[in-house]
Amino acid sequence: MLTTFVICLAWVITADGFLLNNNDEYQVWLTTGDGSKKLHREAAISRSNSGHGFSVWVDRRKRRQSMEGFGGSLTNAAASVIYHSPNRAQIMRDLFGNGLDDLGISFLRVVMGGSDFQAVYPYTFDDLSSNQDTDFNMDHFSIEPDRSFFIPIIKDALTINPNLTILATPWTAPAWMKTSHKMFGGDLNSGDSYLSAYAKYFVKFLKAYQTEGIPIQYLCLQNEPLLSRDDYPTMTVNVDVMKRLIRDHVGPALRQNNIQTKLLIFDHNWDASWYPEQILADSNAKQYVSGVAWHGYGGRHDTPDGFHNTHQDVGMYFTEISGGDWDTNFASTLTWDTRIIFIGQTKAWAKSVALWNIALDEHHGPRVSGT
Repeated sequence: MLTTFVICLAWVITADGFLLNNNDEYQVWLTTGDGSKKLHREAAISRSNSGHGFSVWVDRRKRRQSMEGFGGSLTNAAASVIYHSPNRAQIMRDLFGNGLDDLGISFLRVVMGGSDFQAVYPYTFDDLSSNQDTDFNMDHFSIEPDRSFFIPIIKDALTINPNLTILATPWTAPAWMKTSHKMFGGDLNSGDSYLSAYAKYFVKFLKAYQTEGIPIQYLCLQNEPLLSRDDYPTMTVNVDVMKRLIRDHVGPALRQNNIQTKLLIFDHNWDASWYPEQILADSNAKQYVSGVAWHGYGGRHDTPDGFHNTHQDVGMYFTEISGGDWDTNFASTLTWDTRIIFIGQTKAWAKSVALWNIALDEHHGPRVSGT
């Protein structure tokens, strides 16, 4: 029997749980703190040849969450870098394949429209020539901007892994739906006509992607709803407005259109758990919510564990964390990511663990100018 191990420093993660015996053989991938080995496939080991005996016991009487996948985010930048690479096919196989040396991404978070990582100028699916105009009936809605390279990369991924789970999240609504009338920063307009239009926007997006052969299993209505910046697409959504958006508009619209996509809320940091707490306190909004999405840029990493204890009927999902030039110690990053994210979040009931961009160029981009 061949079983997969990933060994990072002193951590060992097994894909299957059972008692090891002398006849079991285990494939090993090793990542070392000095960076000399990164997911390097080592010789297979077994209890009989490893030089020391060990056993792994799993108590099957204790049931926890079912994992839905591990992966990262597909931004406009990531899609462009992969699509235009001469090694596109190999990169996609490395990322989404299920071979011994493939990464095997099984959970993909896709950006709806623009974010801070863009190969083209940020867009939404209902941009108007004048942001003072309105389009409450979504007459100008179109996913055409995604057709050049974004949708083809998702289709490539689904061809390699048809069981890929996809979460879609916008960084902003169209500018005309915002009080600022700008794509970069500002608040979602809280008027019912705007919230109703935004619900139509999500329905049209989900149907358009389904027509393309891309099922969206999860939808979050706003990335980091407490963040507004004037240098790339962002949008704040007051928690009471978010409750109304879910309860009175998007939730009913999904049901009326028989759309099976499940709603996640929040998509922001551990240190603002009051936001999803207030949404779930409204039972009429909660009925439409399947889970809470968390980011790891602030707060205690065990926050979802406590949150789960009070909301056991709502799933926990970890959906974003990223490194950067500020963190140059590979060994400490490896240890932190393994302990806090990959192991820590699954221990805190996360059904998914997703990092940020799955690919960037040698300049950590392309990015929106100024970010």
